[in-house]
Amino acid sequence: MCKQVTVDGYSAPLTAGNFAKLVVDGAYDGAKLNTINQAVITDDGLDKNAGYSVPLEIMPSEQFEPLYRTKLSIQSGLGGLSFDEGQFSVFGYATSGRDILSQIKTGDVIRSAKMVDGQDRLILPTQS
Repeated sequence: MCKQVTVDGYSAPLTAGNFAKLVVDGAYDGAKLNTINQAVITDDGLDKNAGYSVPLEIMPSEQFEPLYRTKLSIQSGLGGLSFDEGQFSVFGYATSGRDILSQIKTGDVIRSAKMVDGQDRLILPTQS
């Protein structure tokens, strides 16, 4: 099944950029999924050294810039989301395949992930 997501580099630029870099590097190919309520994350088996260290990045409702390294409570303005009290960055949304999102479960495997557009806008930090 081919599913497509749009990564939101405006609301979560660091998280979105790190995710895009990992996709380009093939880090998600064959990765197992873990689901928590509405959030879908990769299994801890993903090589965390393949990307960059990214702080928690959350864009509260009615703010113009994301917050970093700050957990939020639902009352702080997560816009009705119910992910474990603001402990996950929301950095994209499904543009196709929404009908099967409720069927995704822990243990499912990503066959492959590819960036189909926007790689020319991915800016990586320089190595020092």
